Amino acid sequence: MSKIKNSHNTLHIMGVIQIITPKSSVLAEEPLSRTKQVISTKDFAAKADVPRRVYHNNGVVGYSKITAQNFAYESDTTASFLRKIDMLWLYGKWNNLSLPGWNGYIERLSSNSMDFSISRILFLPFIPQPASVYNTIHTTLLCALENAKRYGHDVFIVTFDQPLYAKAREILAAAPEGSDLSKIVIRLGGFHLLS
Repeated sequence: MSKIKNSHNTLHIMGVIQIITPKSSVLAEEPLSRTKQVISTKDFAAKADVPRRVYHNNGVVGYSKITAQNFAYESDTTASFLRKIDMLWLYGKWNNLSLPGWNGYIERLSSNSMDFSISRILFLPFIPQPASVYNTIHTTLLCALENAKRYGHDVFIVTFDQPLYAKAREILAAAPEGSDLSKIVIRLGGFHLLS
C-alpha cells in the first residue's frame, strides 16, 4: 500500500459500488456480520484483494475507432429528438419563469411516479491503485465483467466520472470487436442521482 502514497502521504484507491435493481433480484454472497474486534490488515487484504490487471493497448488508438454520424442539425426536425419535458424546462428558463435547476425539475416531475423499484447498493473491494491509471480502470472493467457473468448478465452498465469515463471509453473502443469488453456499456456521471 505504501507504493501508492504520494508526497503528501495521501492514499489513492479506486472505490467501486454495485447497484442492483430491483433489490431482491440478486442476493449478496456472504452477508457480513457486525464485528466488535478490529480485523488485521493482512486478513482484510486476503479477503478483499482484487488482482491487478495490466492494460495492454498494443498501439491501438481507441478514439480512432469511434465514428460520428451527421445528425442533420440543419433540418426542420432538430427539436424532434428532444423530449417534451426537456423542451418545457428549456422554454421555462428562456421565458424567465421561476423554475428549479434541471435536477430539481426532474425530481419534481417524478416525485409522484409509482413505477419504480428500490435498488440495493453493495460496496465492492477497493482496488489499491490510483483511479486515473489505465491499469486501474481496466481492472475495474474486468471485475465488473466477471461480476456480471457470475449473475448471468449479457449486458451491463458501468458509470464513471468524466476523467475516468474518457479513459474507459478509450479502453473499450480499443477492444477487439465481439470481445467480452465490447459488451460493457459505460455511462458518464449519474452518481449525483443516487440517494
